[in-house]
Amino acid sequence: MHLSGVVQVSFSPAEGDWRSKDSVCNSEFGMVFGGSFVLIRAVISICVLLGSFANTLTVQAAGSVSPAEQIVPILPHLRGKNLNGNYPKYRLSHQVAAQQGDAEAQYNLGLLYSGGKGVAKDYRQAVKWYRKAAEQGYVFAQNNLGFMYQTGRGVIKSHNQAALWYRRAARQGHARGQYNLGLLYYYGNGVPQNFREAAIWYRKAAGQGHRAGQFNLGYMYDYGKGLGKNHIQAATWYTKAADQGHRASQYNLGILYEFGKGVTINHQQAIYWYRKAAKQGHIKARNQLRKLLK
Repeated sequence: MHLSGVVQVSFSPAEGDWRSKDSVCNSEFGMVFGGSFVLIRAVISICVLLGSFANTLTVQAAGSVSPAEQIVPILPHLRGKNLNGNYPKYRLSHQVAAQQGDAEAQYNLGLLYSGGKGVAKDYRQAVKWYRKAAEQGYVFAQNNLGFMYQTGRGVIKSHNQAALWYRRAARQGHARGQYNLGLLYYYGNGVPQNFREAAIWYRKAAGQGHRAGQFNLGYMYDYGKGLGKNHIQAATWYTKAADQGHRASQYNLGILYEFGKGVTINHQQAIYWYRKAAKQGHIKARNQLRKLLK
């Protein structure tokens, strides 16, 4: 029996599991691009807007799924606007405001430089503008600046600085910042490893509907990391994330139903969740599904 495990912070915005060595980490770990998810999450896939940038948000472990899933970002202020690819004009319209100290404009310039939209991709410039906005308390910029430090984009890689900026965003109630800070505590990057502290931040993000945070919190309960082992709670949080389409959670939930951990054994429910995960390419879910359908 293989469960998907906690999210790992590796960098590749996709999803993963890792419950044992073969779990892929689904770490929704990324930058926030405006009010909607980070980096450009809402409508445009981060891979689309930021190209390889998106490939720095997720980690994969191998056995279960862990909360490191890919983020689909969208330039916040571009949402609802039909720019027809006119990023240069958009940049110029924000340049003056940014230079005059407008935090939102500074953040947006950072997004454009990160994604190479309307300008040549330049992580140093992105960091410059994220920092200006972040220092004014602009929460999305704080999270993105933490991401730049964690991945060494445009700055010298520093988990300590990443933790500093994620914490600032997290304290303002930013779900992605809370989740990212939880990841750092889970792995001991930039902060002392502390599962209990990781669980605290995962819970804050999970409470805001952050599906990777929900998955990781479920995993912590499932394995008793930083929290007392509680399969009922694990099932509760896996279900919340699974209902949002989180494939690792769907797989882990299938395991719980198949073997009666925290829920009554129900092979029909197990099949239901395995099938959902399998449709998203979860290999272990496909294998479990075949076994139950024999």
